[in-house]
Amino acid sequence: MFDTFARRSARTRRQSSSGRWPRVGSILRSFARAFRRSGGYTLRSPYPVNSVLTDAAQFEALGLHPREPGAFQRLADRHRYEIFVRTSHVSRVANVGRVGMRPKPEALYRKTGRAASVPGMIVYADSEIEQAERDLAAIHHPDQLHASLAMRVLATEGLRLRPLGDGIHGVRDGAGNFFYGDIDIHGVYQRTGPNRARQVNAGTFVPLFNAELAATGLYSANLLEYRTPMLEKDFGVLPYLPIQHGAHDEWARRNDPFYAGGVNMGPLPGVIHFRPGEKPRHVSTVAHYRDILASLGQERVYSAEAWDHGRNRLAAVRYVRRNSSPMPEEPTSTRL
Repeated sequence: MFDTFARRSARTRRQSSSGRWPRVGSILRSFARAFRRSGGYTLRSPYPVNSVLTDAAQFEALGLHPREPGAFQRLADRHRYEIFVRTSHVSRVANVGRVGMRPKPEALYRKTGRAASVPGMIVYADSEIEQAERDLAAIHHPDQLHASLAMRVLATEGLRLRPLGDGIHGVRDGAGNFFYGDIDIHGVYQRTGPNRARQVNAGTFVPLFNAELAATGLYSANLLEYRTPMLEKDFGVLPYLPIQHGAHDEWARRNDPFYAGGVNMGPLPGVIHFRPGEKPRHVSTVAHYRDILASLGQERVYSAEAWDHGRNRLAAVRYVRRNSSPMPEEPTSTRL
């Protein structure tokens, strides 16, 4: 009698369950379908789901002129490159293609300004004149034993300050050109197989990228003052070209905690990731960048200490922004 009752109760529960509530397996399958991979992200993904870049305004907000992303995408498609371009500030875009403006050369370490009257230019305030004089003295008199070719060339270009009004002084070369932000490349790779890629060196990508960007009409010697000397530096770099040096991922000091106090040690996202046959993505976190390099077999480009340093630096910058006035050096993100 007990067995008959138990079988009837079990059958009743199954019928009730099938008529009113889905089974556990159905729930899990529905849950999985709702959060299946879409655009490279899953439920567990720590990355922003809206990082795909599709229109000019998005690229401008990250510091690229509307014609520049197309050039990088063509390079990625044509050469099967994975290209990582460091993000910049929107103020850079206003200076691209302007007469008498040139991209900031290697060895000019001053950050671009945010003043509304001179957006995106290399400037100093009245209160920074002493610092400006020290910076220019270091440029004019580089260490003759250890100075790079870029430093030695810059020393001959007659950089000086010029008042621009409102207590702001712009840095100008001897021909009369002012400076704005160059394009920084974080890394360039070419896949050689599943989870494998080779690093593309600056001697290959710098002239290639500069030629493609110059073909947009945004960069030309004709845009500089007529007395500008066309002094060539490493990798065929000339004063008017947007990429003035190699990639951060191949920089010899990228893992050095002692060089300049480790200020540039480790990865420096955000970056825009251009890849063959795909839409560009904004990579705003160290964790995301590390996962991408791991998928290329290149995670060891940075030491464990350098990865930690990059993550902690980004966390510190974001903490400052959340707890004080905005500092829009790079687009912000919500996660590390």
